[in-house]
Amino acid sequence: MGGLGRMRIVPIAVAGFALSAGTAVVQAKPIEHIRFDEQGSNVVTDFCGDLSVRDEFHDQGVIVGRTTGADRLPRYTQTHHGGTTITNLATGRAFTVTWNYNNQEVKVTDNGDGTISILTQVPGPERTYGPDGTLLFTSGGTFRYLTILDHGGTPSDPTDDTFVSDEVVSSNGGKRQPDFDFCEQFRMLTG
Repeated sequence: MGGLGRMRIVPIAVAGFALSAGTAVVQAKPIEHIRFDEQGSNVVTDFCGDLSVRDEFHDQGVIVGRTTGADRLPRYTQTHHGGTTITNLATGRAFTVTWNYNNQEVKVTDNGDGTISILTQVPGPERTYGPDGTLLFTSGGTFRYLTILDHGGTPSDPTDDTFVSDEVVSSNGGKRQPDFDFCEQFRMLTG
């Protein structure tokens, strides 16, 4: 979910560059640059409480880590492009979910108590399709969440970070839609 320890816990963050009046702002050299392409399949026996499903997924993208700012703490950006097909094993009918988004760490703070706080912004669409290919729901806004990690005594080394907590702090934008209860719709349309 190296920096890989932190990256598994938190989809992570932004290193930007800008041009102003013809003068480039220097971008920090990456401390990590990883391309990934993962796919797999597994059976889940308690999906939505009591359904047995097969989950087949494919996710690919790039992870870039840079140290930025006066604190020189690492910040990450991850791109994700992929999808998953969730098949009700009792009926053979499935939902498909696709995604195309970019996780951006916008602020990393050493809290001075052995933890760091990471504010992550996630813009980008995620779409859910029913068994007949009909688009059922789009999550296209931007949300931000705050993650707290124990930095293991080394705030600039993400390899020994451990998860403490996280919470969604805001969710904005996207096309307004009626409420969508994934499990309710999955039961009704694949049952």
